[in-house]
Amino acid sequence: MYVEQWDIGSALSVAWERFKNHAAGVLVAMIVAGVILFFLSLFGNIAQQLPPLLTEAGVDEVIVLALVVLVQTFFGVINWLVQTWFGLGMLKVYLKAARDEEPSVGDLFSIGPYYLTGLLASLVLGAAVLGGVLFTWFLLFIPLFIMLIGFWMHKYLIIDQQLGPIECLKESWRITHGEKGDLFLFGLVTFFINLAGFLCCIVGLLITVPVTAIATSYIYDNIVQRKGRADGSEAPPSSGGYGDDSFGDGSADRPAPASRATTDGDAPLFSKD
Repeated sequence: MYVEQWDIGSALSVAWERFKNHAAGVLVAMIVAGVILFFLSLFGNIAQQLPPLLTEAGVDEVIVLALVVLVQTFFGVINWLVQTWFGLGMLKVYLKAARDEEPSVGDLFSIGPYYLTGLLASLVLGAAVLGGVLFTWFLLFIPLFIMLIGFWMHKYLIIDQQLGPIECLKESWRITHGEKGDLFLFGLVTFFINLAGFLCCIVGLLITVPVTAIATSYIYDNIVQRKGRADGSEAPPSSGGYGDDSFGDGSADRPAPASRATTDGDAPLFSKD
């Protein structure tokens, strides 16, 4: 059977005619659903006034806080369950009216066979929406993460090489070229290390904070040893050393002093004679 494709004008015109034909059933169903949801919300608001009353009565704040969480969670779940039910019920009312069938209040309470499916579908949709939001948020913040990592070393360059406010940022971007992935992973590791220190009665931060800060300083020094200073000179060897297998034999990939304007931001490397 051929059915003409809908357009906005015809859809609104038909809807108006069907509404006039079945206005009583549609409006009564809407009122009943609205009243039920209103009283449910009202009851929830009244119940949520209990914790403040308990606080005024001298009940322990921890108990009151736990009660607040329980009450809000309980009524949040109840609202979701009830709204899902009547949302499906009203969809059935609207669908019957659109088909020029007479809807009734009973349609609100006849969606039992579809209710569980509706709940599961809403959960899946909610998870999909949340995943989409998080994914979009992550994509939008990728450039920010890259920028922050690229400028991570600017304070070291101020105190170590006495660079100005613009020069330190430019130089930080240069020396972190090709290092950003590793620096990102390092930042994650140090975050969890300091989190562990915080969880150890906070006293652990007295150890984890200086250790991770020193590790960051080591990384800066390592990078400068390999890539050279902002003025084109080689960085002096670290007195602490990087180990005989790294820089002790002078074969590190340090840049030639005269090189600065390379296309990729890194100076060309020496080869050991």
